[in-house]
Amino acid sequence: DHYTIREYIRNFIMSKLEANTIDTISGSNTLTLGSSNLSTINMASGVSPGTGMGKILQVVNSKITTQETTTSTSFVATQLSLNITPISSSNKILLLGNSALYNNASAGAAIMNIFRDSSTSLGKNGGEAWGLGYVYNGGNNIVGQVSPVYLDTPSTTSQINYKVYIRRYNAGTCHISYDGTPSTLTALEVSA
Repeated sequence: DHYTIREYIRNFIMSKLEANTIDTISGSNTLTLGSSNLSTINMASGVSPGTGMGKILQVVNSKITTQETTTSTSFVATQLSLNITPISSSNKILLLGNSALYNNASAGAAIMNIFRDSSTSLGKNGGEAWGLGYVYNGGNNIVGQVSPVYLDTPSTTSQINYKVYIRRYNAGTCHISYDGTPSTLTALEVSA
């Protein structure tokens, strides 16, 4: 059979590549897959990324912009929450939070915490219960961004709920997403 150059190239481009090793050319340490219009590389079921391919398996994000308040001195649930279902029970969940907190009273504090499945506190919940971070009003009436980073080991493949809780300390009213400032919670599953 005779093929035109165009047909030969098309057949080559559309073909299946089978190889044990793909290496770079001499003098280079970069291997490029595809061009700038490549957006997804799919891996077969059961195949895990190798060294250098990345270890973040999934990302879930949640955001609120509606201000919520409490005068409770115990942690109270907010609307800022997310659900994630780990692929493997040996994987970890990296939580990244960012909460705009405010307490309107001098010598008062706004405290935030994250709970797993509403029962497991990830921050300090006993004694003074400072959670995972706080903003203290020493009379300056500041709004602060509290941005906890927490690596959780849930040891499950069942769906997990992570929810932000807030409370006040000493006096005043605790605010989250003060004046509509966005507050976010992100969960990243990290392979073991």
